[in-house]
Amino acid sequence: MSDAALLLVAGACILANAGFLFFFYAVKMQTEVSTAGLFVRFFPLHWKVRMLDLESAVAIEAVQCSPLLEYGGWGLRLGRRSTAYNVSGNEGVRIHYDNGCHVFIGSQHADALEAALHAITGGALVVPEDDEEE
Repeated sequence: MSDAALLLVAGACILANAGFLFFFYAVKMQTEVSTAGLFVRFFPLHWKVRMLDLESAVAIEAVQCSPLLEYGGWGLRLGRRSTAYNVSGNEGVRIHYDNGCHVFIGSQHADALEAALHAITGGALVVPEDDEEE
C-alpha cells in the first residue's frame, strides 16, 4: 500500500471514530409531562417529539430495573411486548397497557415522574399484581 493510500485509510478511520464518539456525546433524552400527555424525544434518533399513549394505560409505577438484563442495554430498545427509553442508570417509570405491553422511561427522578403521570391521569391506575408471573 502506498503512503498516500495509507494516510487516506488512517484519516478515514480517525474520522469514523470521531463521528462515533460524537454520536454518543450528542445522544439526549427529553421527557416532558403536561396536561396534554407524556412526550419523549430521544435525539438524534427522534427528530420530532413523540407523544406516548396514556389513555390505554392500566398502571404506572416507579421501578428500579436492570436495563442490560431486561431490555438488552441502554438507549432506545424495542421489543415484542416492551419499549425502553433509557440513557443511563437503572431507575425509571414503567407504564403498563391493557394489551399486556409496557414502556419503560428511564429517569433520575422516577418518583417525581410517576407523581406527575398520576396527576395527569387522575391517579386511579394501580400496579398490576400478576406482573411477577409473566
